[in-house]
Amino acid sequence: MVRFYLDENIAVELREILNHLSHDTVHSYDLGNRSIADPEHLLAAAETERILITYNRRDFELLHQF
Repeated sequence: MVRFYLDENIAVELREILNHLSHDTVHSYDLGNRSIADPEHLLAAAETERILITYNRRDFELLHQF
């Protein structure tokens, strides 16, 4: 089982698919995190020990350089 955090750019339906596959998945909407900045999504995922899934690749490219 993997713990996922889906940000607001990911379709809510993916949460249901992943949960059906026995993953523990929450959407940013579930946590009231609608329209927050991308760094805040990353922090929310980290604080809940989840993997962030996002379409905003450019916003996180710097992290992959370290």
